[in-house]
Amino acid sequence: MSHLPVHMELCNALLSPSYLQARRRVFRQLIESLIYEGIIRADRRKIAKDEIEFTIHGTSETREPVLYRCYGTERFSFGRIRLNKHPLMRKGQEAQEQEAASLSQFMMELFNYNASTVNRSMLDMFILELEQTVLKDTMSRYMLSLEPSVSLQQIPYDVIESALVDGHPYHPCYKSRMGFDITDNDLYGPEFKRHITPIWIAIDRSLDGLFVAGADRYRKMLQEELSRETLKHFDSIVRLNGGLAESYLYVPVHPWQWERQALPAVIEELRSKRIVVLGPSEDLYRAQQSIRTLYNCSQPSKSCLKLSLHIRNTSSMRGLTPHSVACAARVSSWLHQVISTDDYLMQQSRMVILSEHAGLSYGVIGCIWRESIHLYLEQGEGAVPMNALTALEADGRPVIDHWIERQGLEYWLHCLLQVTMLPVIHLLVGHGLALEAHAQNMVLIHKDGVPSRVALKDFHEGVEYFPDYLANSGLLPDFTSLHPFYDTAIPNRGFEMDSLRLVRELTTDCLFFMNFGELAMFLADQYKYDEPSFWVLVRSVIEEHFDRFPQLQIRLQQIDLFTPTCRIEQLTRRRLYPDDSLMVHESPNPLDAAGRTTPIGIIKSFEQRRAMHT
Repeated sequence: MSHLPVHMELCNALLSPSYLQARRRVFRQLIESLIYEGIIRADRRKIAKDEIEFTIHGTSETREPVLYRCYGTERFSFGRIRLNKHPLMRKGQEAQEQEAASLSQFMMELFNYNASTVNRSMLDMFILELEQTVLKDTMSRYMLSLEPSVSLQQIPYDVIESALVDGHPYHPCYKSRMGFDITDNDLYGPEFKRHITPIWIAIDRSLDGLFVAGADRYRKMLQEELSRETLKHFDSIVRLNGGLAESYLYVPVHPWQWERQALPAVIEELRSKRIVVLGPSEDLYRAQQSIRTLYNCSQPSKSCLKLSLHIRNTSSMRGLTPHSVACAARVSSWLHQVISTDDYLMQQSRMVILSEHAGLSYGVIGCIWRESIHLYLEQGEGAVPMNALTALEADGRPVIDHWIERQGLEYWLHCLLQVTMLPVIHLLVGHGLALEAHAQNMVLIHKDGVPSRVALKDFHEGVEYFPDYLANSGLLPDFTSLHPFYDTAIPNRGFEMDSLRLVRELTTDCLFFMNFGELAMFLADQYKYDEPSFWVLVRSVIEEHFDRFPQLQIRLQQIDLFTPTCRIEQLTRRRLYPDDSLMVHESPNPLDAAGRTTPIGIIKSFEQRRAMHT
């Protein structure tokens, strides 16, 4: 890592190839989502078997016509639009065609032409987020280019988590981090590998608005997470401030959040000593790819800290809502109870739930403690986040390449689907619980690249159910007793959905569209494994699994995973229009098409490979 001041490094970065790479990627993902979500109309001209020329019309500031041109394909997987590496070209009245260089100019000319009802203030904010993404991704790419390359396969799970810095593969604001300036980004962005020291504070238990998850074992949890010396030191600070240690709860706060958000909000509590600053613990942390979740690099088996962080990245403010913190531990224990009743999930797949076992929320202060993956890894096992499966090494070679070479693509993929997909689908069909199983929330546990188990995480806002489809309502937590939000929750804003379709759509959107959809396109691009073959295999693995559980066939039909079309969330439209309705669009479901398509040789090829490995 360079030792130049961050602003000097930024100047160097903007003059390097990293800037063009970042700008082109933002343009690609922006245009892909604008076309795919039907926000704009692009003229299409097929110029080769697998290539389309897209022409986008705009109107300049002086009301003259402008044309933008790019190339790509419409993919089998959900009809996704994928542009190739050629840059976006612009042709105005005054000059010959040249590469588009300005995101703000593109967006303004685009919506001048379309005379859209897009909200102007939202458009301005969206443009700012796009530009911030370019800036921060440029810095990230540049700093990484200065480091010696290290294979992602050769580093521990926690280091891989921080090293996966590509961000969201679909959202154009994949690295906007609104709220972080350049210095903040350098200090707290995962790609910069800085140690982060949370600030611990003590909060009076009697404060109104304080919500605690796992309150019955909170002190015991602290004894596990903090050394005896640190806990004694914190207790002594409370006593020096005139309080009793048992009357306070201790919680870590992200240093950025403390300085920018929390400190100004709790001045009166600090003056009255109902909040007491304790200082740092002895452990050092680093940011995972989600930015607000920190792993303990001093003692990796200790819990990860998911901290409230009021920055906006992609579509969301990365705070922690009090009601989600209050129910975090109960949701995790609910999932464990459900899994313990199912022999397949408990004994055969050995599905891992990384429990959110404690949490605290007070205003803009929030923390959830989540179990470390290291508690579950057995002898000979390693772990990688699922989005590592579509990552490239510094030399451009896929991270999974060595595994594919040793095991064969179809055999490895079949094992992967059985190990990672089936537990999620079985929990859905067998028990009526849908998880937000996108690639960042799933961890592949493997033995030298051979998939063996899956670990799931992030449940406090990522579980949905429909009451009539819930298999065991007796295990359902009483959420209204945990936080008043659930007494008056707007329909479909909590865990309970008002239709089975919405429960299915969480699985379709996260597991199939964002998770396996990306993998399908990656394998097609890198290994020429065509997408129809991928989805035929996915469907056959699901069907074969439920052939073993005939008692679940009716429930499989009810959830209708193979419906001809499915609704996909419109992530870019949400950034341009008021969020007063569910922003989704109908897309072709590749699992439906897979039922009518059987690429020649796929099943035979897999059976031969499986026989070899058996």
